[in-house]
Order: sequence, then C-alpha cells, then structure tokens
Amino acid sequence: MQVFSFIISQLKNLILNNKIVVIDEAQRIENIGLTIKLIVEKFPDIKIITTKNYENFLKEFNPISLT
Repeated sequence: MQVFSFIISQLKNLILNNKIVVIDEAQRIENIGLTIKLIVEKFPDIKIITTKNYENFLKEFNPISLT
C-alpha cells in the first residue's frame, strides 16, 4: 500500500494543476495501462490524450508509402 501511495504522490506532482495530460509514444512506456488507470481513478477531472508513433499511425490509416 505504501508503494501505491508513493506512485499516486508522484503522479500528483507530475500533473500539478493541469487539466489535460498528453502522453506521446504511449506504447513505449512500461505499465502505461496501469498508469492511465490510476490517473483516471484518482484524478477524475483530468483528460488524457495518448499518441503512438505518428508515422505508424499514418501507415495504418493511409496505406501510401511514406518514403
């Protein structure tokens, strides 16, 4: 439980008074799902935007070669 409290404290320090949190390249962050879950549960007024690799995003939605 002490570790959980520490993690929440660290998230609170990162978020501060912001209302929107943007996480770029989210797929590269270890345990990102748990981190987002904690933010949503403990900070319900925060909006979260996550992105993934933009080039891969374009390939998925526009199969034209980018090179």
